[in-house]
Amino acid sequence: MILFDSGPLLAYVNDQDPHHESAVEIMTEALKGTFGRLVVTNYIVDEVLTLAMVRTKSCTYGEEIIKTIREEKNGKRIFFELVLETKTIAKTEEAFLKYCSKGLSFTDCSLLDVIDQL
Repeated sequence: MILFDSGPLLAYVNDQDPHHESAVEIMTEALKGTFGRLVVTNYIVDEVLTLAMVRTKSCTYGEEIIKTIREEKNGKRIFFELVLETKTIAKTEEAFLKYCSKGLSFTDCSLLDVIDQL
């Protein structure tokens, strides 16, 4: 299983991103099934679509990200979208208060609990 953060998803669709080539390599392997199930949270979807719009001043990359996340193979979505529950949000708030000064965003902190769950 591979849990995606927003950075690699945006870099994958944006050929101007300095990490585009490595993101394409990772996504190519991920889409082959090398890492198992592809997971993204609803918070990551929100973050990456907002980040794409702010960084690129365009909706085009957001459209590509949505297509990538919603893509299907054999009638099943390639990405599993995990919707964060109240329990995870409470743990995220605790982690955010602890790690905000170290530069972790609220969404980054949500991934800490998701990793523990998975």
